[in-house]
Amino acid sequence: MPEESDTPNEPAAESTEVHADASKPAVNAEPQENPLINILLNVIVPAVVLSHLSKEDGRFALGPQNALIVAVLIPIGYGIYHFVKFRKVNLFSVLGFVSVVLTGGLGLMKTEAIWFALKEALVPLILGLAILLSQYFTSKPLVRVFLFNPDFFDVPRIERVVEEKNEQVAFDKTMRVATWLLAGSFLLSTVLNFILWMYLLRGKLGGSTEYMEAIGKGTWVGFLVIGLPAMAILLFTFLKLMGDLSRITGLNKEELMLPR
Repeated sequence: MPEESDTPNEPAAESTEVHADASKPAVNAEPQENPLINILLNVIVPAVVLSHLSKEDGRFALGPQNALIVAVLIPIGYGIYHFVKFRKVNLFSVLGFVSVVLTGGLGLMKTEAIWFALKEALVPLILGLAILLSQYFTSKPLVRVFLFNPDFFDVPRIERVVEEKNEQVAFDKTMRVATWLLAGSFLLSTVLNFILWMYLLRGKLGGSTEYMEAIGKGTWVGFLVIGLPAMAILLFTFLKLMGDLSRITGLNKEELMLPR
């Protein structure tokens, strides 16, 4: 009889072990994209091409039209590579392609500075408004694409804890605050973009080499003058979001983030 009483304990121990393993968050084994290379090939390199290869004379001079073609091919090439490797569309490549085409196209069409400045200001304005409207009028707010997404956070685990603790109201408020901060960074970029391009293109003839060089210069200067402040706001928003989620759920930083 003693021997028979010891036997049932083994499955119970095994069951406990399985349950403990199941409680651990799953590790994402998918390959991760390098954000620096993403920005480099979709923003900086095309800007350098437009800025330095648009000249008519010189060792590496391509002229405005050929420089535009080369600048467009760079985000296209990286976008194809990204799709083959990760099996999903690279949003930065799409935006880089559209931006270069519009930027170079308006430059070649001899448009006045104000139209170019409006075009550059329109993109972050549309993004900022889209982020705000998506929060209140759609089931999938864009803040979940830019910030609270499965590439950064362990979303299923966080949402499960929020439900268990009955903190949905606080969670929704946190998402709204993050939405307004994120949209604010794009709206700030709208104003700064317009001021920058009006300053750089003032007095230059559209379609000229000087005009195209100013466009290329404005792209990378804008990344410093406009991109860095916007990134600072984005970083602040991300850290605030993480702090608020930790306060609501009781999870620490390692538990909130997706395991690497």
